[in-house]
Amino acid sequence: MSGKHRIYLSLGSNQGDRLTLMLKALRLLVQNFEGYFALSSLYETPAWGFESAPFYNACVGIESHASPHEVFEKLVQIEQHLGRNRSSSKTYEARTMDLDVLFYDDLVFEDTVLTLPHPQIEKRNFVLYPMAEIASDYVHPRWGKNMQQLRDSSADASTVHQLPFSHWTSSLFDRYPFIAIEGNIGAGKTTLAQLLAKRYQVPILLESFLENPYLEKFYEDAQTYAVAVETFFLKDRIIQGQDFWKTQPEGKGVSDYTLYKSAVFAQQNLKGGAMDSFMEAYQKGIATYKHPDLLLFLEAPTTVLLDRIALRARTAEKNIEADYLDRIAQQYETFLAAPQHFPVVRCDTTNSDFEKDPKALDQLLMRVILTLNT
Repeated sequence: MSGKHRIYLSLGSNQGDRLTLMLKALRLLVQNFEGYFALSSLYETPAWGFESAPFYNACVGIESHASPHEVFEKLVQIEQHLGRNRSSSKTYEARTMDLDVLFYDDLVFEDTVLTLPHPQIEKRNFVLYPMAEIASDYVHPRWGKNMQQLRDSSADASTVHQLPFSHWTSSLFDRYPFIAIEGNIGAGKTTLAQLLAKRYQVPILLESFLENPYLEKFYEDAQTYAVAVETFFLKDRIIQGQDFWKTQPEGKGVSDYTLYKSAVFAQQNLKGGAMDSFMEAYQKGIATYKHPDLLLFLEAPTTVLLDRIALRARTAEKNIEADYLDRIAQQYETFLAAPQHFPVVRCDTTNSDFEKDPKALDQLLMRVILTLNT
């Protein structure tokens, strides 16, 4: 079969660390296929057809050029990687990971290896509920009813408990206690940091950039005020970080900046001896700086950044020009190209409105956690 196909899969786990196994399965699916276009919440459901511990279940929509049998074989390989060896027995059993092809476009097909659509979907709440969430209007090729209709008419009496979508990323700060956010001016760093702090109930460290008395003057006359503005920022960021972590014995927190930012902007704004003196002070500061466990780098086109800067209408930023943002972006690229002691995930925020769209944060965090290899 040629061309890219839309394929719906089911995931289930009732052995071991279910959440970790589900996330690992999703990462492997994203790595092995062309990506995903839909993902349901997690559902906790009783074992179907046998007595065992409850399952975590979910459905995901993927796109792939692979044939149905190639998709099936890849799912078997992922299951084996996650500790499951499919038994020849026809009886149901507990498993670390269960991956099934539910639908492959609208194909109706059966051989000794694979049946499409997957049999008995219409009798299984643990499939119908997540499928109705992500593809309520998708019509079952055999039964002529969409997923919502099949769910509403299901004879399966088992209870299905839908977890908040955010449960997918609930362990983010357990794995990465200190998350820092970087990016160009207007990328959305502060908004994202505030949302993360609120959702995960972690302390927040926000840059006090408006307290820099030289900032507005710098944007009016960069050559005259560059040393003053960058020196103030460097000292303030060092002191802020030291004071913040003295009061956080658990080591958890989120910040809308890093000390590396000082070097990025100084590379653009300072030259010669001024730069040498600045970097000497910077190296002393970075030696005691608490490095993040994860860095989220937010990016968007310059035109989008300028629109956001204009919308927030800060007096100090009224003279920022596109060329300046472009040059800062280039300096960030140099920083990102260098080896780091922590994972960096680049996040495109061009179409993300974290304040108005409740799903934007979930979508970004899911992309982040699927990018990470842990």
